[in-house]
Amino acid sequence: MNRFNKLTNRLTLIAALLLGLALTSCDKEPKPTPQTGSERILFSTSIMNADGASGNGYLQAIGSIEAKKYDNSRGVPVGFGTEPIYCGDHLYVLPDYMGMGKAELVCYTVSKELQLTKRGAMELPGGAAACNVVEVSPEKAYISFQNIGQVWAFNPKTMTKTAVIDLNQYKHDDTNVMPGAMAVRDGKLYVGLCQMDPKWMPLHKEVELALIDIATDKVEKKISSTTSGLSVATRPIVANSIFLDDKGDLYILCMGSFGFNPEFPSGIVRIKKGETEIDPSWSMKLSEINIEVKGVLPQTTKLPANFFVSMRYISGSKVVAIMGIYALDPENKNPYTALYCIPTVIDLEQRTIQQIEGIPVSNPHACALGWYNDRIMIGSAGKERSGFYSYDPKTGAVSDGPVFEIEGNPVSFYQMK
Repeated sequence: MNRFNKLTNRLTLIAALLLGLALTSCDKEPKPTPQTGSERILFSTSIMNADGASGNGYLQAIGSIEAKKYDNSRGVPVGFGTEPIYCGDHLYVLPDYMGMGKAELVCYTVSKELQLTKRGAMELPGGAAACNVVEVSPEKAYISFQNIGQVWAFNPKTMTKTAVIDLNQYKHDDTNVMPGAMAVRDGKLYVGLCQMDPKWMPLHKEVELALIDIATDKVEKKISSTTSGLSVATRPIVANSIFLDDKGDLYILCMGSFGFNPEFPSGIVRIKKGETEIDPSWSMKLSEINIEVKGVLPQTTKLPANFFVSMRYISGSKVVAIMGIYALDPENKNPYTALYCIPTVIDLEQRTIQQIEGIPVSNPHACALGWYNDRIMIGSAGKERSGFYSYDPKTGAVSDGPVFEIEGNPVSFYQMK
C-alpha cells in the first residue's frame, strides 16, 4: 500500500473525531442535581473508552465554582464528544453524530435549583448527523444535518418542524454538500457548506455557504469564493466556528483537510458587514503562520497549527482558539488520545497567533471554551490533570492550575445568566 493510500485510510478513521466526536450516547432521563449556589453554570465532559474513539458524554449544572474535582454521577448523559448548544435559559442536546442512540433533539431548561428538566424533544431522521442549532426567536430556530444535506426550521416552544430546506442542489459531483455551523445576521441565515467526499476530505479549493432568508425559509443564493484557497466552511459541531465581531463582520473558520494535505490548509475568511460575499482582500491560512510554542517540546519551537479544535470570539480583533499541532506529540500513535492541542489567541487584524502559556498540552477531546464573568474558561486534559483553567483576556493572566477539575475531558462550559 503506498503512502497516499495509508494516509487516506487513516483520515477516514479519524474524520469523526475532527468533524464531530459523537460516537455513543445514552437515552436515560436526567438525574436530579441537588447542588447549591447562586449561579447556574453548565459544563459537559466525555469519558473515552480504551480506543479513544468512543465513550460517553455527560452534562451537569453547578451553583458555584469551587476548587474541587467533579465526577459525572449527577450528569445528564449526552452524545460522546458533542457540544451542547446553549441558548439563553435553555440548551439543546444533539443526538449521536454517528447515528447510534435515539435520533432526537432534546431541549432542556435549568432551574435556579439547578435541576435539568426536559422541556421538549423533536424526532430526527436516523443517521442524519445533526450538528448545529441556532435560535432566531422564541418561536423559530434552525438545525443542520451533515448526512442528508438539509436544514430544518422548527418551533422551539413546541419542538415541531416547520420547514425543510434542501441544500443538496449545491453539492459538487464528487462531494456531499454537508451543511455545518450556522449564524444569523440582518435577517439572513448563513450556513457553512463543508463539501467533502466520502472520506470526509475536501476536493475543491472553495469556501461555500448557503444564504437563507429567515422570513421565507428560501435559499437566496450560494456564496462561493476560490480566492483564499481555503475550503470546508465551519467545523460542524463547533457553533462558534462562524461568528460576528463587534463591527458586524462575519468570520468563518475553514477546516480544509485538518492539516493532512498541504493543498487544503485550514484558515479563516470573512464577509464584511453589509455584504453577502466573501471578502477577497482578507484571509488567514494556518500553514503560513508560525506559533512560538513553549513548555511542550524540549525547547521552544515555532510551528504552524494544523487545524482548529475550537474557538471563542473575545472582542475587537481577538479570538481564543484551541489549536491542533501534530508535531507537538511526535510519538503519536493514536490521534484520539495524543497530546498535541494548545490554547492560543488569534489577532484577526494582525493575522498572528500566540500561545496562551501556563495551560498544559491536551488531547483533542478537550475543546471547552466559555465565558465566566470577564474570563474565558479553557478546558484541558493533560497527562496529570483534567479541568478548566481561567484566562483573563485583558491581562493575559492564567490561573495557577485548573480552577476546578473534572472526570474525563472538558467539552463545553456555559455560564447561564
